[in-house]
Amino acid sequence: MKLPNPFKYWKILLLMVGLFVAGLICGGGLTAAALGKAVIRELSMEGWSRRTTRDLQQQLQLTPEQTEKVKAIADRYQPEVIALRNNTFKLFGALHRQFNAEVTALLTPEQAVAFSNLNARRTEKFQKTFKLLPATNAIPTNAAPAKTKRQP
Repeated sequence: MKLPNPFKYWKILLLMVGLFVAGLICGGGLTAAALGKAVIRELSMEGWSRRTTRDLQQQLQLTPEQTEKVKAIADRYQPEVIALRNNTFKLFGALHRQFNAEVTALLTPEQAVAFSNLNARRTEKFQKTFKLLPATNAIPTNAAPAKTKRQP
């Protein structure tokens, strides 16, 4: 019995492998993009109250009444959590501006322009990702975070 020559259809095999690889690349890219957005959404401070309530309810087996009360407490703290996050970002931004100034001093004029453009793109992406307003004034790096008053 004569066996068929597997190389007779090499073009079809190559096309099938290429199609599989293209699908793998596209599917992987779309999955990474979707997961990245889901992670950012899940870790955002805007969802802190909901996540905290859900986690405590699951881990402590809270009753419905306890869950409602925990949600009310978490909702009350939500603005403070967001303010603390934003203040931390502002402090980091001031420190990062100092870092950028020192690095810029080492660069050629062409590199300094490229570095400035790079930082502008990074800042815009960061602000968009974390839903921050553009910084209007710098906070000194030795400034202490603003104390917020907790409601009882």
